Amino acid sequence: MRTFLYIFIIISFMASCSLKKTGQVSNKLDENSIEFVFLLGKNLPCDSILWGASIDFVNDSLLIIEELSGTSTYGVYRVYSDKLVKEGSFLTIGNGPFEAVQPYLWGNGDKNILYVTDFSGRLRCIYKMNVEKIYHKDLWETIHAPDAGEHLLFPSVAMMNDTLCFIVGSGLYSDNILSVIDFRLGTTEEVDEFKFPGFNSPSELKVAKHMVYCDAELLKHPTENKIVYAGRLGRYIEIFEIEGKEIRKRTPVCSTYPSFRITSDQQQILNDDCLRGVLVRVTKNRIYSLMRPYTEKEAGEHDSYKERPNYYGDELIVYDWDGNLINAYRLDVPIVSFGVTNDDSVLYGTTLDEEDFVVRKYNLKNAE
Repeated sequence: MRTFLYIFIIISFMASCSLKKTGQVSNKLDENSIEFVFLLGKNLPCDSILWGASIDFVNDSLLIIEELSGTSTYGVYRVYSDKLVKEGSFLTIGNGPFEAVQPYLWGNGDKNILYVTDFSGRLRCIYKMNVEKIYHKDLWETIHAPDAGEHLLFPSVAMMNDTLCFIVGSGLYSDNILSVIDFRLGTTEEVDEFKFPGFNSPSELKVAKHMVYCDAELLKHPTENKIVYAGRLGRYIEIFEIEGKEIRKRTPVCSTYPSFRITSDQQQILNDDCLRGVLVRVTKNRIYSLMRPYTEKEAGEHDSYKERPNYYGDELIVYDWDGNLINAYRLDVPIVSFGVTNDDSVLYGTTLDEEDFVVRKYNLKNAE
């Protein structure tokens, strides 16, 4: 009996060490067992040239797409009878009032609200505007950010209300991934309930880990106090239930951490098996995840993926806000960015048609 107990303890210890060594936790979902539904889309003809491919906001027939040319940062488009019509553009690059150096846009379609961060190495302010008033700067609200001190913060922000937001980043020696800004009190505090995976030395400078785990998307549920975190490396997604300034509950969705090593000068080097991240969009009912193809090694060996650049993807996995798998789609054409209507009926994705950006429409209701 003693011998059996001793063997059991040794096996349990070895299993525990193995888990820590790989830096992985078991996924709620075995992605290899997913059955994908093929989804056929169609390109929408546009009355003007698309100068960018990032769809940052969708609200029914309205699309806001980041522009890479011209004086304004965002183009505003409307869908009429499956044709894309440019309505206008807004937000100038600069340091002046109602301008931004490195803008980051997101919105709440249910509340018809847009937010744009002005981020230039630090969070300067957040512009809040009604979707129907985006051309009227005098109606924008400017939420000024407090001095973050020694915090290394990143542009992705989840606004809980007009006085509180969660943001990716923390102190340089901290092992926390998130912080919370209280605009009313003028404070930036770290969130202790979500840390870098694996062992973290208290005295260790953690710049490299910040660059890996804090380069992520943080998206809030349109009406509830829930946030989804999605890393741009690995395949790492978690859902948080928020109470005040704390995470009350964590729900892992995908838990394949980024695979990397750190040099003596705090540079991160991705390992060959490192996956290349997830692009996430949310509605009040669903979390949509576009899985990037290839590992780091495979991306170095293949410039393209199905006749598109190697960072385009065609696997779209859909969860509910409890982390349950709802649908999995295989798109007919790889896309680089996307948005979904509030009622979960239509997905608009951007892809390449020869050398030009195009918006491609997918009817999700017909696929169910």
